[in-house]
Amino acid sequence: MNIPLIGNCTIPLDFKYMEVIRKGVPERDQYFYMQHPKMPCGKRAKIFAPFAALSGFEDRIADQRRIGDRFRNDEDRRESLDRWLTQLLASPNPPPIIVTHFLAGKRERDGRIVETVGVPKRVECGALLLGSGERIPFASIIDLKPAEE
Repeated sequence: MNIPLIGNCTIPLDFKYMEVIRKGVPERDQYFYMQHPKMPCGKRAKIFAPFAALSGFEDRIADQRRIGDRFRNDEDRRESLDRWLTQLLASPNPPPIIVTHFLAGKRERDGRIVETVGVPKRVECGALLLGSGERIPFASIIDLKPAEE
């Protein structure tokens, strides 16, 4: 036979600490709390706050977010990159370029900035296609520059 404890949880009658459970929370008088005052919430938060397992990790993530915000919101830069890319693709044999872009991860906060070297082939569906077959979305491009041979 079982007796209910909390909600749907049940405890068997032969449970080792059933007597302790039946007694419940001990009643305390005012003198107990004078000798053992409750810990202030701020102090408790300091004790139980998570520690930084990787030093500098949060700073690195914040730097990446700042970089991401900077290139997403710069319309003038985006227009100049668009003009430069249009001129580049108009030539019959475009030279190799270095594309600095944001490579997104599975989640919003994952991702990193990478440089890809390649020959621009064409523009397709809001993305730059390189000769190697790599597709880089325009929204993720930070910078374009000629590759030094």
